[in-house]
Amino acid sequence: MNKLKVFTLYIYMIPTFISLLIIFNNGYLLGDFRNYLYSASFFDIAQVFFLYSCMLLVIYLFIISGSRIHFFSEKNKQFEKYSLLVFCFILFITLAFGAVKIGQPVEGGLTGLMIKLASKFNPLLLVLIISYSNISVRKFAFCILVTLIYGFKQQSLQGYLISFIAVMIYALKAKEIKSFYFYFLLLSPIIFGKWVLDFVTWIYTLRNELRGVEFDTNEILSLAVGRISSISSYIYLTENHFSYNKISEYFSHSIFISRIIGVQMGGGVSPSDIFNQELLGGNAGYSIFLGLLGMLDMLIKGDILVAANNVIFLLMMLFISFQMIPYFNKKERVLMFFSVFYLPFLSSDIWEWSILLQSLIVIQLGYLIFDFCSKGLRR
Repeated sequence: MNKLKVFTLYIYMIPTFISLLIIFNNGYLLGDFRNYLYSASFFDIAQVFFLYSCMLLVIYLFIISGSRIHFFSEKNKQFEKYSLLVFCFILFITLAFGAVKIGQPVEGGLTGLMIKLASKFNPLLLVLIISYSNISVRKFAFCILVTLIYGFKQQSLQGYLISFIAVMIYALKAKEIKSFYFYFLLLSPIIFGKWVLDFVTWIYTLRNELRGVEFDTNEILSLAVGRISSISSYIYLTENHFSYNKISEYFSHSIFISRIIGVQMGGGVSPSDIFNQELLGGNAGYSIFLGLLGMLDMLIKGDILVAANNVIFLLMMLFISFQMIPYFNKKERVLMFFSVFYLPFLSSDIWEWSILLQSLIVIQLGYLIFDFCSKGLRR
């Protein structure tokens, strides 16, 4: 199997597998639910992993069924130039004004306007897209540096995680890595577990100092694994009751229309909203990832017609998002889709799905303008 495909499977499947293994051995959930006692049989754990795998398989089959349709043609060196220009713009805005901080409102005035403008181009998304190109190592390193700075200013770990994934994708595309070294690299978090844990602890400590939050370093394994897998949220859902009937009939339609068109609509209460509201209240300053399984579980436990209506619409939005992703090789389009949707699928907050589609539209429109202006100057 293509190593890029193996790596994509790795980032989706291994965190969930390890999460379930830890839960099975320790008898506690992970992340925000690390104090919740959960005694599960091997069958229970295997069933959850099977359901999660089936969910991803259904999405894969749906996306690949539409992979012969193309809204846009393959991108070339011109898109690389455009991307570098965008990263220069993001770097300037981030250093001069800052970035959108996770869980905090955006400032007003010129500062807020510039920060919002930079966020529309979404460096965490763009760096994953450009990692599939043939951009030079030096230029790609610059894109990674900007993404890390942006993540630091966000006071979030997402920038570090996405940078790691982007570097792996770029390395696997740019150079043929021998199978032994490739699989050794994939197993390195386990082989060098202690050093990896020390590094993650340092990252968490740095982030929490910036946020002014304390945490117990003895819980770092549960926190870290719980952050890259939302399976504990799903298990907690199956053990507890939530107000499923409060989910808006057209929540996904409302959220996407509000985000893309800018027309505010009512009835945008999503499963993630209810999940976080009932767990954290309205002023927590952060949210808990619900995950794909958790979102579907809440929809099914509510009204089945509401579930069907929103699932169909969300599949349509996934297809449109897939078509909007700039690509450099038709054969890699599906892999690119799962790469850029890694974080949105992890959270399954529909606002994040809509933000990603909005950023894809902005990136494509920006490129069309850049390409038009470049051709005009060459005449």
